[in-house]
Amino acid sequence: MAFRLEQVQKQVQKLILSPQMKQAIHLLQVPLFELQTLAQEELTKNPLLEEDIDDPQDREDYLKTDEEIDDDLGFKKEFDKLAELDDEWKEYYKQTLTVKKHSDEDEEKRRYLESSITKEETLPDHLESQLLLLDLSDDEKHLGNVLIGNIDENGYLQETVENIASQNNSSIETIERILALIQSFHPLGVGARDIQECLLIQINKLGTSTPLLQEIISFHLDAISKKHYQQIAKELDVSVEEVQNIASIISFLEPKPGRMFSEERTEYVIPDVIVKEFEGKYIILLNDDRIPHLRISKLYRNLMQKDEGNTQTKEYVKEKVKAGMWFIKNIQQRQQTIYNIATEIVNTQLEFITNGINHLKPLTMKDVAKKLGIHESTVSRAISSKYIETPQGVFQIKFFFSRGIEMDTGENISSTNVKNRIEELIKSEDPAHPLSDQKIIEILTNDGIPIARRTIAKYRAELKIQPSNLRKR
Repeated sequence: MAFRLEQVQKQVQKLILSPQMKQAIHLLQVPLFELQTLAQEELTKNPLLEEDIDDPQDREDYLKTDEEIDDDLGFKKEFDKLAELDDEWKEYYKQTLTVKKHSDEDEEKRRYLESSITKEETLPDHLESQLLLLDLSDDEKHLGNVLIGNIDENGYLQETVENIASQNNSSIETIERILALIQSFHPLGVGARDIQECLLIQINKLGTSTPLLQEIISFHLDAISKKHYQQIAKELDVSVEEVQNIASIISFLEPKPGRMFSEERTEYVIPDVIVKEFEGKYIILLNDDRIPHLRISKLYRNLMQKDEGNTQTKEYVKEKVKAGMWFIKNIQQRQQTIYNIATEIVNTQLEFITNGINHLKPLTMKDVAKKLGIHESTVSRAISSKYIETPQGVFQIKFFFSRGIEMDTGENISSTNVKNRIEELIKSEDPAHPLSDQKIIEILTNDGIPIARRTIAKYRAELKIQPSNLRKR
């Protein structure tokens, strides 16, 4: 077969997003605190953007700003053309004119909190600070730092003592002695070479060590994790109750001592939407107080008039004004899209907001997208990492979207309700006789909720609940 190069014409359909559309999609899916940062950055980068002020008279002067800019710079046709690219978003909405100003005291508190933020301490930092307190020679401290450098994020030593001794021209006895010192550090169990050593260090330091406990940790840990209590009791010639007591002690030990220094930190939630009751009705508020309310500065007119013949100045001004206007429009559209979705959620989930989780109704993104006349992917982006505050608490917006299961009565019940029901059943079960999946199916079926065994297993996995044989006590 011969190979050759040739030119061939082919018709291909491609979706090409303009920079403005890419920006709109990005702003739609970022959480509130990130949007605030992006708005501040845009305010810094674009000299023709300014923050709205709280002067009513000045605001009246800006009511026709968009029309004036169109007249001055001839943007109307260009914006109309760009707007046609978006089939999902039909119109643009103005940001609210009520801007909440924060007091000097609030601002002072904010600055104090920001200046108080320090770097989080890592596990190596924590161990090295304890090593410095020991009366050791420089060589011994160096070996201690080498050992700490070989401890992973879970707190386990990843290199063998023999290799560390060989690489540092030291004796195995010296490395073992310094490792024993590190194993006495906080957190308990750090520096262990395996989980058995980790747990043995902890029981020795806590003063709970017994021959039976040591025996089970050293040789029967896997059987304990599978709750084979009778098997262990038979092999060690002890009662099942004694084995259960040992298992209870082991359950309070930390298998990953370095976990407290992991990068997983507390996430502080700022709700994008707030639902409040007012005169017997629920109102929906967008939490946009800290988003800078932007507008185009009239400075562009002065720049245009100063040097009317300078084409380069005109092009620069037009580019910055256009970028600023699109940024403002995209923020407005983001807020309106989130508001529309929240309105549909509240209208559907009124019973949940009033009475709690057992009244949550099935709702899909497809349903909301159809009602709002937008694409399902727009709903997905809009609710990503967003939160809503309701009288029942703060929830991720995606919490309200779940498939329905048809009951015997013909009504649909939310899958979240079914999960909640399963969780309640397992919490109230007898630990000596935990409910099997089949028993849960029977209970739910009697309640008019037909459900398959594989669905029960799936929901248990999502709730991180073990099967009945591992829950048995």
